[in-house]
Amino acid sequence: MKTTWHAVAVLLLTWSCLWAHATDPLPRLRLQLTVNGTPVSDYRITVPSGRRVRIGAELAGGLRDACMRPERYLSIPDSAQFTDRSPHGVTIKVHNAEDEGEQIYENRWEHVSDLFAWDGGDFGEEAFTIVPGPSEPGDAVKVRCAASTTWKFVQAGVGPLARLGASETIAKNRPGGTPVHATVTLVGGEKDVGDPELRLKHWGVHILQWLDKNKRELRGLSHSELNGFWPRLSIARGFGEKVIEGLTAGFWQTDGKGLAYTLTYDAPPSQLPDNPYVHATKRALTEDELGKLPPVSSANTGDDLDQRGIVTYETRLADLVLVSEGGLSPEDVFKMSLQATGGDYPMAMLTAHNVLKEVTYANRQHLALAVWDEGMKSHTPVRLFMSKLQNFRPPDDPHYADKMGPWYHPFGLLLVASCMSGTEAQLASFVENSLRAIGLGSSEDSFKQKVNEWAAGLGSRINEAVE
Repeated sequence: MKTTWHAVAVLLLTWSCLWAHATDPLPRLRLQLTVNGTPVSDYRITVPSGRRVRIGAELAGGLRDACMRPERYLSIPDSAQFTDRSPHGVTIKVHNAEDEGEQIYENRWEHVSDLFAWDGGDFGEEAFTIVPGPSEPGDAVKVRCAASTTWKFVQAGVGPLARLGASETIAKNRPGGTPVHATVTLVGGEKDVGDPELRLKHWGVHILQWLDKNKRELRGLSHSELNGFWPRLSIARGFGEKVIEGLTAGFWQTDGKGLAYTLTYDAPPSQLPDNPYVHATKRALTEDELGKLPPVSSANTGDDLDQRGIVTYETRLADLVLVSEGGLSPEDVFKMSLQATGGDYPMAMLTAHNVLKEVTYANRQHLALAVWDEGMKSHTPVRLFMSKLQNFRPPDDPHYADKMGPWYHPFGLLLVASCMSGTEAQLASFVENSLRAIGLGSSEDSFKQKVNEWAAGLGSRINEAVE
């Protein structure tokens, strides 16, 4: 009987806490379409005629937002703690002190599955179509997708300890809810503007034109924060470290402080806290340093940089990416990284490389967050960051799903060019591509190899514009 009265008391206490906390309405469930990896904001676009077009779909909002910011969208008591917070779920623990000792009740919202249905009967996150030429009848193709999502609520303990603040929107986030829809109209164009290699050349030309107008505001290695890092010696040291660990099958572990070690490390850079090239972009900037840098708008993704008091070169670049409208190209990130570092060209390339590699390997390791500082207090949801970037691989690329692979590679080669020379960047590109071709190290990836060659060649021309 005493246990029963305790259960009733806990239930009443929980409900009183729930009703005492006002919450924002649950965000609307949204369906974002992409065309060849680029998020679509205008739902009538021109694409290359006669070529296979890849249309993707991704859900956002709804319980995904609530799980990232449960204190805003879920009604919870003061004693609640959130763990495992990600767009795919959140665990809520409530502590309740009783006469017989503290009780902990655990609840979890957990993503189960998404369903995407395309006109024509296809299912899955992607569909394909071919758009006819502009002179052909009915040259526009309309592609429509309907999507729904299923979540489950796992409750342990007594009482509904986590309830949605806006119950009327739950229908779109549970089985049987009304699906959300999105449509894009594809119009055939005469010019093959979607050719990936042509886009690389265009981005390179645009970067050089932009540098020509802004080179007075840029600093090369002699005026860079990386000037005292001895990059050539560090490259040699890093290769030596890799060789030692390879020959001993990892039995002999080096301290991994060389630049080459950083560039070839198969994990997020945050897992190399003692490496000076990681520390340089993840260390907290001082007030004096921040006063010399141009202001950057905060992304306000749930963690307030000012309240944390931690700002790094990486948080500044991440904020610029997150507040953008999306569809970013390497040209865009190149310019953003220079803004984030106040025109320090070598530091900008290192920051872009570390940020993009952090996201790439966090995604490959199925981590929810990419971290931007040494204390791991500043972070961004991996999928949110990735959604702001183009997938600039060809739609028929067998490695198309590896969206992030070609992103961080060119900035690593531009870093080598900025710290040493364009010739050495081209040599690094040749060595990596050759090792791929014979099956040593990473697997063969023809498009990534073309990106390497493009970046190494661009590095030589950028050096002429910066110095």
